[in-house]
Amino acid sequence: VRDKRVNKVGTLKVIRQKADMTSVSLTRFEREIRNFAQLIHPYIVQVYDVGQMTTGEPYIFMEQVNGEPINANLLRGRPFSEVMQLLDRILEGLDEAHANNLIHRDLKPDNILVTVDSSGNLIPKLMDFGLALRADERDMRITSDGMVVGTPIYMAPEQACDEHYQICPATDFYGIGCILYELFCGEPPFTGTNAVMVMVA
Repeated sequence: VRDKRVNKVGTLKVIRQKADMTSVSLTRFEREIRNFAQLIHPYIVQVYDVGQMTTGEPYIFMEQVNGEPINANLLRGRPFSEVMQLLDRILEGLDEAHANNLIHRDLKPDNILVTVDSSGNLIPKLMDFGLALRADERDMRITSDGMVVGTPIYMAPEQACDEHYQICPATDFYGIGCILYELFCGEPPFTGTNAVMVMVA
């Protein structure tokens, strides 16, 4: 889409409004996204604006990235050293978020898009910060106690058990570890026929 006010092209993500989504949770959601909008880093998708549609659904207007998820075919045949350079760049982006007390909480292949620059280098873009948590401001959490959020296959134990007090940068590193395991071994470290079985494992 194009923002006519500043003539800027980007991607618009609209989040379907759930029946139990209150004005308070919408406000917290927008505040969390605005925190990430302050992060200016080459390996993090830039958030330009957030708001609500006239029908009430929240939206995110962000940088457009023409990349592929990290587990797509883009890495096939690449030297191990290039994959490790890509990992270094991903960790650089995470370090920027963590330095600002922001924890992603939903790192998975679909949330790490990879592009190739003019020199042939693999460039990651961390995206989708809808579940982000401020480590230093508990009241800004969009979720409530007893609610487990994230993607089970890549979810750290403290997140799967809803132990929010233990969520920290290591929670994100666990997700990165699961992604690397899948890239090198062909499948995630823990599998199951449903989410509960995965989290129990």
